[in-house]
Amino acid sequence: MLTLGSDEWVHRAADDLKNQKLNQSDGTWISYDALLAKVGPAYADQVTPEALAALGDQCQQALDRLKAEIAAAAPDLILIVGDDQSELFGPENMPVLSVYYGEEVVTHDRWGDDSYPDWARRMGRAYAMDAVYSFPGAPAFALELIEGLVERGIDVSTAARVDDRACSATRRTCSRPRRWTM
Repeated sequence: MLTLGSDEWVHRAADDLKNQKLNQSDGTWISYDALLAKVGPAYADQVTPEALAALGDQCQQALDRLKAEIAAAAPDLILIVGDDQSELFGPENMPVLSVYYGEEVVTHDRWGDDSYPDWARRMGRAYAMDAVYSFPGAPAFALELIEGLVERGIDVSTAARVDDRACSATRRTCSRPRRWTM
């Protein structure tokens, strides 16, 4: 959501209002309507335009600080940890932990199509998911990390390549990546 201005967060919220499978903290699923009936409008005061604008300002300040701290540290490598929301893995193979050790990280076009609204395409650009891009990987570091995890008894999934699920599922032709250097 932080790729959008706080005035555009309502677009993402609209998806929640229609969502029939919100994931609760205990792992059960619930629709928005059922959740609202269960807990009431407990957070209504936190989603006013004014409250969202203030939160958006706080988030932007935090991102600016993070950017400055990273620039000051000048790290050789940044390890990105994230959740997968059916972007790389599907229900047939959803590892608890997977370490990618490929030479390049290739993103896929999820939000670049003109059929998506402007806000979704802007979000896609910010995530580098509006086209196919290639970013350099860190295979030596990743393999060392994998080895260290296994030595400590951690069962880790690994991947040297991850295909675009949309391409393989529909058998459509997917374009080659745009190369980015960092």
